[in-house]
Amino acid sequence: WTILRRDQRLSLLQTAQNSPCMALIIFAPILSGDDARQMLHGGVADILNRLSDLNAIGDAVGHQIQLLEHKRIWLQQQRSAAAILQVLTPREQDILRALSGGASNKAAARLLNISPRTVEVHRANMLRRTGMASIADLLKTQQSLDEAKAALHPGPSLIHSEHQPCRRDLAPPYDQRS
Repeated sequence: WTILRRDQRLSLLQTAQNSPCMALIIFAPILSGDDARQMLHGGVADILNRLSDLNAIGDAVGHQIQLLEHKRIWLQQQRSAAAILQVLTPREQDILRALSGGASNKAAARLLNISPRTVEVHRANMLRRTGMASIADLLKTQQSLDEAKAALHPGPSLIHSEHQPCRRDLAPPYDQRS
């Protein structure tokens, strides 16, 4: 670590942060508290201070292999969820978002300015297309994917990155006169 230039260290840390399936184990016999803090916040999996301790190296590598396997399985599940939700049309995605907010068919219809029967038809189509048994299963899949995206890339979550909601505000129309 100490033989690397500052820009090389930052580049290494940035690579580790942007690669969820990469474990970075650093050998650094002499390390300041600031450097250690920067490493750990930057995604370094482990810091070793002696290369001669083969048991510590083996333990660190073994532990990271287990963690990477868990991450690989988790990422595979997220890809599966994304593939399931990718078949939904933009309007079906809007309806799913409204339903995920706890809206009933009738409330979702009001939010999207469509009829409740149209919401029912879209719900049936969503289940048919995705092969899910219930809307609850579909909502769980959506929630799992949203949580994964938030964990990997904080920011707004959309199923289709180019999709814009059919109605941006998704708020119920209120009668201003009352």
